[in-house]
Amino acid sequence: MKVLNSEKQFSGLLGDYVFYTSNGRTYARSRAVASRISRTPRLMYGRTSWSNLVNLWKAFPRDYKPVFEHRRDGTTNYNQFISVNLPDNRIFLTKTMARNGGCVMVPCLVSDGPLCPIDLAVEGPDVVSNVELGSLVLGPDTTLQDFSVAVIRNNEGFQPGDSITHLLAVQHVDPTDGRPFVSMTGSSLRLNLSDTSLLRCHVGRSTGFGIRGGRMACTNVPLGGVVWIHSRPNSQGTTHVSRQQFYCNTQALMEQYGSDEAFARACQSYGTPAPTPFLTPNSNQG
Repeated sequence: MKVLNSEKQFSGLLGDYVFYTSNGRTYARSRAVASRISRTPRLMYGRTSWSNLVNLWKAFPRDYKPVFEHRRDGTTNYNQFISVNLPDNRIFLTKTMARNGGCVMVPCLVSDGPLCPIDLAVEGPDVVSNVELGSLVLGPDTTLQDFSVAVIRNNEGFQPGDSITHLLAVQHVDPTDGRPFVSMTGSSLRLNLSDTSLLRCHVGRSTGFGIRGGRMACTNVPLGGVVWIHSRPNSQGTTHVSRQQFYCNTQALMEQYGSDEAFARACQSYGTPAPTPFLTPNSNQG
């Protein structure tokens, strides 16, 4: 920046300099030159895959967004969700798909905290957790008290006041433009040993609080994904959570949108030819 010795005050653009007046003095500075948008292989890899996680975040119900206790100061849950899942997210969407909310359900991490995780296993059309329910039999008269007693008596990591949240993601493909997208529902219940209200009043139509082989299960899981999250309020007014990752049965779509061809189409939609050979996350190219 240069101060001009002139009695006249003026401002504006002249050649490579910008002139402006402040406190009675006229100053000149170099004109900022707009940098050309970089389209290196590394940038295009991130640009075409990042949008999948952004649109997945938007698919989470407002009251059931991912929660991460272990994150840097100033980092939001949204930032952490993108950061921890981006390295393993190999889904490449075209510019139009990304703008229209396109996304493929992937086994993303949705919570991270100190509580004991809820493990998942696939048994036929059902996804079964490791939460033991003993001899509990679900019926129209099953109460929240019945369910809470079964969970707390049969699992050391649970206590009264804990919550179990179930998220169910359904994968769709738009019949008009072929765009993949995800819809998601959530339900949650808080364990209470004295609440005799009906269980169905707390979980609605959720299929995530069923039973298979004496364990809590999600029955007839559709194309998409499923996860349970264990949470507990603490004395600081915040909430502890378990570390949980979605189970997904969308392998065919993940392969389709994670291929070299999908990356090439995505790059071309941004006006950039796809580099060869294919850029992998750990590559030194770019």
